[in-house]
Amino acid sequence: MSFPSNETIYGQVTYNGVKYDLLNNPLGNNEWEKIQKYKKTHNAIISTAPWNVNSYQWKIIDDKLYLVGVTLKFYKNDKITFDIVEKECMVDIFKNESIFINYFNGTLKLLVSKKEIQIEKNNWRCICERDILLLRFDNGIISNIKKYTEQYKSNSLKYLFEYCET
Repeated sequence: MSFPSNETIYGQVTYNGVKYDLLNNPLGNNEWEKIQKYKKTHNAIISTAPWNVNSYQWKIIDDKLYLVGVTLKFYKNDKITFDIVEKECMVDIFKNESIFINYFNGTLKLLVSKKEIQIEKNNWRCICERDILLLRFDNGIISNIKKYTEQYKSNSLKYLFEYCET
């Protein structure tokens, strides 16, 4: 089983014409269940780390949150060759090109920018800094916006490989 990290990307959201990586997932149980049912009946790849095989696209239009895309991964031929293809399944699953997420009461965490500020080679980790845009929603409509900068430790394998190369 896999667990999300503080660097897990749950999809992208377009806000004011800019596409951001999404650091949390506003998908509700009803939509989640429909996607899982579709995956089972259409032989899509199922994983204990769904953020690796599912990609969600969101748009904020007139301050309202919409789900506008669901991209799933499928085996191209069979599970033996591991040839994988991605397919956009939004209309197949929901019979609509977009869904207003009117039940969402919470905060979306959008990644504005990220940079490495210190690499600790002995611990193969990196101190990163990122700018975050927080969008607070009430019934799927933006009610508050906040920007801030945070620092965090990344234990990404990227830093282990860089450490081993030096």
